[in-house]
Amino acid sequence: MKDSTPSRGSRPLIRALLVRAACWFSALTLLVLTPSLFNGGTDSFMVSALRVYLLFPMALCFAGASLVRLSGLKSGVRLTLHALLSLGGFWLFGYLPFLIKNKSGGAQVLLMTLCSLLVYVIALVILLAVKRRGRAGRSGSQ
Repeated sequence: MKDSTPSRGSRPLIRALLVRAACWFSALTLLVLTPSLFNGGTDSFMVSALRVYLLFPMALCFAGASLVRLSGLKSGVRLTLHALLSLGGFWLFGYLPFLIKNKSGGAQVLLMTLCSLLVYVIALVILLAVKRRGRAGRSGSQ
């Protein structure tokens, strides 16, 4: 199987970004539209056309974060850019339209910021633990 990390040049980079964005868009669309199957298909903000359209820019941000994570940048820079793209994409295209529609207050914004940051940190810790365990397993078998 061919490695999907982008090589030099802008064309492979754009292709890798769009392929990843398409995968993210498919997964996010399923995640957003599946609850409407269980509530009778009523049109709510969760399944509005605007919400579905905003999933693609969010998917582009997540795909860009994925490419940054695979890049040759220093570890701290990669982590910072990945966090900014992931959380920024979620905020701009996922949560901010919901805030505007519901006219939410500052306490809810602060709570959502802390919750999304907590979820990111938990996922990061799990991924780092799995990565460390994989390295330990490879070095022990050699």
